[in-house]
Amino acid sequence: MGNITEREAIQIALESLKKVNATGDVIFNKNKTLSISAEKGKLGKYLVAGNQVIGVRSIKENKVGIGYSESLTPKAIKKMVENTVNFSLWGDDEVLETIDPLINKELKGEKTVTVEDTSTSEEKIALSLDLESAVLKKDNRAKSSPYNGLSQIESKHLVANTSGGYCEETEHYFSCYTSCLAEEGQKKAMHYHSDVALCLSELNFQRVVEESVHHATKLLSAKPITTATYDVIFSPDMLDALFSVFSSLFSGKKAMEGINPWKDKLDKSIAASSLSLMDNPKHSRGFFKFNFDGEGREKKPITIIEKGRLNSLLHNTKTAKYFNTVSTGSAIRGMKSALDVAPYQLVISPGGFSKSELTSGLYLEIIDLSGLHSGANPVSGQFSFGASGYLRQDGETIQPLKEITVSGNFFQLLNDIKMIGNEILVSSDKNFITPLIRFSNVSVAGD
Repeated sequence: MGNITEREAIQIALESLKKVNATGDVIFNKNKTLSISAEKGKLGKYLVAGNQVIGVRSIKENKVGIGYSESLTPKAIKKMVENTVNFSLWGDDEVLETIDPLINKELKGEKTVTVEDTSTSEEKIALSLDLESAVLKKDNRAKSSPYNGLSQIESKHLVANTSGGYCEETEHYFSCYTSCLAEEGQKKAMHYHSDVALCLSELNFQRVVEESVHHATKLLSAKPITTATYDVIFSPDMLDALFSVFSSLFSGKKAMEGINPWKDKLDKSIAASSLSLMDNPKHSRGFFKFNFDGEGREKKPITIIEKGRLNSLLHNTKTAKYFNTVSTGSAIRGMKSALDVAPYQLVISPGGFSKSELTSGLYLEIIDLSGLHSGANPVSGQFSFGASGYLRQDGETIQPLKEITVSGNFFQLLNDIKMIGNEILVSSDKNFITPLIRFSNVSVAGD
């Protein structure tokens, strides 16, 4: 018997679980990706890739198993479930991990509104070639675009469980990115920018090119700054990166494991009173709309920090039981990974300062950070990152900067918020919504 539909595959997996007196849930992912890139005026890559995988989490006698199969034949699915349950019985007890009934038995939705794509392969290839050539034409110091590409992504994600829950969502979007390697004499600098959109015609190719070339050419004259403490504004992309590095602080799972410093900080001040932070999976400015989490529970906005006080950690059903609270719909789980917790779309609330107020006086604008994971300790809060950007005075550039190190403590940084802007901005991947934030007393090492 050959491959079957995804819903039939899920049903076979669920029935196989019940047959051996196990509960559990099943996830199914189906993806198709077109990736195109240019290299020296020619087509460098044209790759169409797709896969479909079914994964199961089994729970029997307080033992939890994880298994997956890339084959969708009934025989392969049944064998996968059988092996998962049998192997799980050798593991440790997980009394808190259960399959709870869902309030919404069935959830369906689209992370993005599917827009019919009428563009041809030739048009997509031409746009990818234009992306590279536009960088080189923009400035005679732009010598190459070593990283560039156009992608079309289609995917389908399903979650179902033995309690009768069934969730399904699809997405279809385009993305593009490019980089500019600029040279002037012995000096070299590079910058990268990207964009995502629902359809090919909505991708902002011009901005992607302009941002890459603008910063790469400006950074040719960059140099270190005098070592001192400065006011710092991170670009939305870099603020996104910074919060991502320390996102385990929001995790109820890390708190349950005893390695989250905010474990006992609920209802206590952990940041400046001007900071409010949410995980809002359906924010109007966000590109993706997340309808359900990794356990099939409906996603809803969760306030993590409210006016500087820790309002909630993020929980799945397991961590919620441990802390005697309720799931925040923040579960994540991959085909090969155990149940975990993570934010879906962070949103920082705007403050009361205009851009002119926010950019008054002397400050650093950081547009790139390097060594993000190796240079950060989420438990102690300490960080040290290589950085580049600009020294500015009242919004005007005094000097481009590179070969500097930004360091400090994330917990202190949140308390050293000087101003939060009143304009809402979005990161280039359109999944982090924030105003500009000006931090004070940030240590910067240079000359």
